[in-house]
Amino acid sequence: MLPKNSLNIINPEKIMFCRTHGRKTEILLIDGIGFILNIKLYKLERELVNMDFFRCHNSFIVNINYVEQVENTKCKLKDSNEIILVSRRKKAELKKKLKGKHPFVA
Repeated sequence: MLPKNSLNIINPEKIMFCRTHGRKTEILLIDGIGFILNIKLYKLERELVNMDFFRCHNSFIVNINYVEQVENTKCKLKDSNEIILVSRRKKAELKKKLKGKHPFVA
């Protein structure tokens, strides 16, 4: 566990997803480490706008580089058991973004 008042630099490429955690935001990294940030999800979304992140649900931002499968209103990530919700109205946009990023999307 990290010291309470420590400063940790987070490489955005290692972020699998972000989700709301009350009025804060939880970030989960590819190595399974999680952080709680005192920032609202919509503000974090603005910081990640020019990177490979997508707001797939009111409660989630996902790194599209780690998306393995989109099924109905859920998203499966590579090497993770976490369930990422995808809103019905954002599903088509997410699939389009994935097809633009990955040439072999079935």
